[in-house]
Amino acid sequence: MNDNIVLARIFRFNPQTDETPRFQEYRVPYRAGMTIVALLRYVYEELDPTLAFRYYRCGRGYCACCKLTVNGKQSKGCHTVIVGPTTVTIEPANEGKVIRDLVMAM
Repeated sequence: MNDNIVLARIFRFNPQTDETPRFQEYRVPYRAGMTIVALLRYVYEELDPTLAFRYYRCGRGYCACCKLTVNGKQSKGCHTVIVGPTTVTIEPANEGKVIRDLVMAM
């Protein structure tokens, strides 16, 4: 893997069109201090505008709308900093029904 790349394995599922969930991989340029939400925004804005995730811009961890499962651990995407170029697996939080991709019914 390139030293300046984060390999993001992101959960994808649209219950209206997909039979089963899958993971899609994206190569994202690494920046020091990059959060999971920043990575998702990059994917959405630069690589794949079909990616669905909640982005309310709280950025302080108050609203918890960005709660996800990152590498098997539930966390708030706005506070979860990616440490170095690495591989991250991003899935919905383990609550509720998947509306689409990383968006869960609240």
